Amino acid sequence: MRVVFLCGSLEPDCDGVGDYTRRLAGELIRQAHQVTVIALNDKYCSAPLLETQIASGISIQVVRLPTGLSNQTRFSIAREHLEEFAPDCISLQYVPFAFHDKGLPFFMNLFLKELTKGSKLHIMFHELWVGVDGEVGFKRSLLKQAQKLLIKDLLRRTTPDHITTTIDIYKKQLPQPKTRLLPLFGNIPIVPVDGYARKQEDHLRIAHFGSFTGLLDDFRSQVLFLSKAAHSKGLKAELVAFGEGGPHAEAALTAASLVLGKGNVHELGRLPPPEISLQLQLADVGISRSDFILSGKSGATLAMLEHGLPVLLRGKMPLEILDPASTGLFTDQLLFCDSGFEAVFAKKAPKPRLQVVAQKYIEFLNQAEFARKVSS
Repeated sequence: MRVVFLCGSLEPDCDGVGDYTRRLAGELIRQAHQVTVIALNDKYCSAPLLETQIASGISIQVVRLPTGLSNQTRFSIAREHLEEFAPDCISLQYVPFAFHDKGLPFFMNLFLKELTKGSKLHIMFHELWVGVDGEVGFKRSLLKQAQKLLIKDLLRRTTPDHITTTIDIYKKQLPQPKTRLLPLFGNIPIVPVDGYARKQEDHLRIAHFGSFTGLLDDFRSQVLFLSKAAHSKGLKAELVAFGEGGPHAEAALTAASLVLGKGNVHELGRLPPPEISLQLQLADVGISRSDFILSGKSGATLAMLEHGLPVLLRGKMPLEILDPASTGLFTDQLLFCDSGFEAVFAKKAPKPRLQVVAQKYIEFLNQAEFARKVSS
């Protein structure tokens, strides 16, 4: 199958959905499909770029169109590349803020129908609108309503052949009954580290990857829970944080230091993916800013789970958790502050799921094509 992905930016390690798209494209190429990627609103380049990017040793031809160009110019260039490539399917990786700095990509609705003419269209909704999981203030409520209307208009104008999203709450919010769940995979390839010696075997090593939550009471409760779990085994707890900590990093690390002791909190900053994989494999347990409802859309959480870590989420255990054997999810590795301590020490072998997700992606596209032929 010939597939063109459309996303926002493609600067490696700077855009989560861009990294996701690159890895998925590389895996599809490895599975003998023909794939290219076009970044329609790239914040990290100043002129159009045609370049080769690498994902797990696979070369991918990509087009990067800078934010500074007019909408008309960017879509005109994109159209030229689409006509030259002649895809069977165009796959839009939708995040409202990826295509407009205020999260209102009006131009997408205006141009996409023309851009995708003659090809099947798939839309993957990585995010929908602000406040999808709860109440928001007045200004953000206006943004929320505008973003909802834009998505409805996008679906009305383009009538996509197939729609997927990452988590159940998004699936229930989308107005299309044919929307299906396509789980994420982690953006950090698992790098073998056999023979690497741990330095402190008397510690429970806690990994925090990515941005910290501003909900400091929740974070403090998570750290305290893991500290108590460590003490139950006669261990000390240490926190190792890495990645883009975000605006709440300093306050969160200070809160962790008050629980664990300053000498047991280590902040490593941004690391290259192989070093992140190493740190995750050295850890015993992960700590996530996500709650259960949104955990399936967190690339950082998925990376920890794929590396075999039990991961402590915010909040209490939900009343019902689906069986991982039937869903393909990592629900048996999820922890909550009301879980038993034994689950903290149930680290598993790493289990990447990029290959499985890529196969499921193609299966969905083929099913959509079959359904379209039958209905016609």
